Amino acid sequence: GATGSAKGGESYTLHVEAYTGHQIPGNDPYQEETFNHQFCGYPGEEPPHTLKKSELLVERIETTAFFYEADTLYRTALILDEHSRRCAVIIDVLSAAFDCIPMHWKSTEELEAAVVEARKKIAPLMEAKNGDSAPGVSIVGHAHIDIAWLWPVRESIRKGARSFSTVLGLMYDYPELRFIQSQPWLYAQMEEHYPDVLRRIQKRVKEGRWEPNGGMWVEADCNVTGGESLVRQFLEGRKATQQYFGYAGDTLWLPDVFGYSAALPQILKGCGIDHFVTSKINWNDTNVFPHDTFWWEGIDGSQIFAHYIVTREGGYNAEVLPNILNDTWQHVQRKELVDTPLASVGFGDGGGGPTREMCEHARRMTDLEGCPKTDWVNVSEFLANLKDRREDWPDWVGELYLEIHRGTYTTQARTKRYNRKLELLLREVELYAVMAQPLGFAYPAEALQAHWRTLLTNQFHDIIPGSSIHTVYETAEAEYFAMEAALLTLRNEALQTLGATCIPDSEHNAWLVANALSWQREDLVHLENAKGTSAVDVEGKALPSQQTDTGLAVLMPSAGLGTTLIALREGDTPTESPFTFNGKVLETPHYTLHFDEQGSIATCIDKAAQRNIVREGGVLNQLYTAEDFPMFWDAWDIDRFYRNTIEPVTRWTSREVVADGPLFFTLRTVYSVGKDSTLTQDMTCYVHSRRIDFHTTVDWHERHTLLKAGFALDILADHWRSEIQFGHVERPMHANTSWDEARFEVCAHKWVDVSEGDYGVALLNDCKYGHDSLDKQISMTLLRSPMNPDEEADQGEHTFTYSLLPHTGAFNTEAVVHEAYALNQPLTPIFLGETTGEGQGTEFCTVDNPNVIIEAIKKAEKDDAVILRCYEAGKTRGSATFTFARSVKKAYTCDMMEENDASIRTDKNSLSIDFRPFEIKTMKVYLK
Repeated sequence: GATGSAKGGESYTLHVEAYTGHQIPGNDPYQEETFNHQFCGYPGEEPPHTLKKSELLVERIETTAFFYEADTLYRTALILDEHSRRCAVIIDVLSAAFDCIPMHWKSTEELEAAVVEARKKIAPLMEAKNGDSAPGVSIVGHAHIDIAWLWPVRESIRKGARSFSTVLGLMYDYPELRFIQSQPWLYAQMEEHYPDVLRRIQKRVKEGRWEPNGGMWVEADCNVTGGESLVRQFLEGRKATQQYFGYAGDTLWLPDVFGYSAALPQILKGCGIDHFVTSKINWNDTNVFPHDTFWWEGIDGSQIFAHYIVTREGGYNAEVLPNILNDTWQHVQRKELVDTPLASVGFGDGGGGPTREMCEHARRMTDLEGCPKTDWVNVSEFLANLKDRREDWPDWVGELYLEIHRGTYTTQARTKRYNRKLELLLREVELYAVMAQPLGFAYPAEALQAHWRTLLTNQFHDIIPGSSIHTVYETAEAEYFAMEAALLTLRNEALQTLGATCIPDSEHNAWLVANALSWQREDLVHLENAKGTSAVDVEGKALPSQQTDTGLAVLMPSAGLGTTLIALREGDTPTESPFTFNGKVLETPHYTLHFDEQGSIATCIDKAAQRNIVREGGVLNQLYTAEDFPMFWDAWDIDRFYRNTIEPVTRWTSREVVADGPLFFTLRTVYSVGKDSTLTQDMTCYVHSRRIDFHTTVDWHERHTLLKAGFALDILADHWRSEIQFGHVERPMHANTSWDEARFEVCAHKWVDVSEGDYGVALLNDCKYGHDSLDKQISMTLLRSPMNPDEEADQGEHTFTYSLLPHTGAFNTEAVVHEAYALNQPLTPIFLGETTGEGQGTEFCTVDNPNVIIEAIKKAEKDDAVILRCYEAGKTRGSATFTFARSVKKAYTCDMMEENDASIRTDKNSLSIDFRPFEIKTMKVYLK
């Protein structure tokens, strides 16, 4: 409740008994509500209109009103010029008003009578209005609720119930209060655990006072989260708000996320989102972001209207006080453009929302001389009106890079690895389920939605970035483990359905090999428990193969988005190897590699290009550690001065050849790292691919230590490319400006690339995100070991693969992007058993433009159609023809919400559409 004290007297109290009406099961040690400053709730639909003192104790109403008026005036005086008359008059009149109140009153009546006189003195001050040119600050109530942070996810259910009950209670007493709450996940929890709270919210939404706006399922991280996952954040988020409220949001509300991908503007437009609001960019540690209101342009040229909450004190958790809202106005940079910025008010992070004090102050600040004009607003209406005021808002092109919290690309590596793997596994299940559906396989729509929502929830901006307590990651990993098992079962069932009608003519064991990528590829497939055999295709032709420790590796062609059949026959495979190794020099079909005494690659001669790609004095795959003691935010930050403590990893304890055959060569090196850690690395070179893979297992027990892998490349380039969602960005490899210097650690997805006009080198990975280009050495951040808020962060075993990929010719999609996808999504074999008969593999769809990648194939949400989501990956224009294995009845382009259809001309089983650079296309195809 609200508490305070009159001058020299007893305290007054405003208190409403807490009420929720429901309990969720289980005792929880995280129930203390640190941030929730007020809790208001009423049983039933309406609060009683007349409350007894025992229910709502309001002692000395005049005293309470005087407190708010005097406090508002005093705080207004503090923001005025000390030489202004208004300031002097306020101080003088307030002093006289307080003189009216006795220090030792004898009765309530005496105090109330004195306060009445005091209020009369300050009444003229409260009635003084601003001039026409005075600025304003529009306010909206908000309870920022971290789905997890210093508490587990389950506690946020109670945080939501408490915060929402507070706001609902205040709305009875303050009809002017407006409130925004994003994150449909919270509403789903209210439906399950506190249905009365949800029902009361629905009533306020209909009145237009509660705004369930925000777009995403949760306020998700926008760096690590994959492209299709970002689309599903909006798909599931908008489905839920439509279900609960009949409401379609138009604003991406992300006040507290650690940077914003340049892919977002196009995704927002495709998901029906018109506006973007954040406040986090004011945390920059080097540069001041130059705009408060602007058009944000993404990598494809799409623009979204953006507004930046500039409040410094409290940020998106601001209080309603003259000094705080004046601070908001003072930090508006283009005051000639913006006369009324937006402020988000209410206690947050742990929830709470606006309080009675905030509502009372807001009433007195509506139009008070010397204080910014204050009014409650609906965010959607505010942004629409702001956007329409002028046509020449400034532009910002590219990513909104946050110059802090750079460690969130790396911390809690197991969570990030699981996220990448499960994003791709969901993609596979949806694809193979669509392919198998005509054969009787039941598309598991409900199960897939549940799995997607689990993954999306764990993409919250304090879970996947690695900035929560230990129990959050225990819970997430348990959910991931169960989800992975369920998805693998679904994938295998779908593939078995496809294999049931695709029986090769073979006397022995048959395998179905599935390729989830949208292009034909020749790649290795690893068959378990297949020792002592050789492989043939459906025509009986022998396939190149190599024995492994656990089975057989087969090099085979595979159709894009399809399955291919192979069979195993008894008999040894060839063992002749094209590789030679003498302990220091490795000859491969593509390279000559010289190793130094520390195990790094000192020379790499590309035979096709006839050049050494190693910069003079440097090495490739230099493992190194550095002290990692951020000044402020342990799990969040990597500070640039880590560079002063770099130590190369030089202690390798063993080195041996573990594979040497006709297809690939593997050299295993074991390193001792730091004080207590061991790193085992299998470096593999191939015949069929120019990749050099570094499959790495680390038993990690360091504290406040970074582990990186660096590649000193002899490539002349001042920019490098980094993959982001649905495309890539170019970033500087120099520090010419403070903006360049601040990007000393950046986020990239499956690849980065450094290229000259006719040659380049890419660095690929299967689950890493943090990268840097110190002194033009490209490095990947492999592990961190912060201790706050999780003392055990990243301790234990980690497995990951990164790859070096030199390529002749300039950067192009086939050379780099396709290989990065291949590393992340290997061929999937399914054992069919001993079979005889005739049959062949299946194919869903082909696309003739190598720059166009089919990112997702799924069943449509509402009808019997197939959704294809594609994007142009090479920053080129062109047409693409899609050819389906089945006839096409009709086809449409649609938005990412699978709405607003536009017909596509089809020709039997094909269709053609044009792509702009980095354009994302969603197609709805009806197949016969």
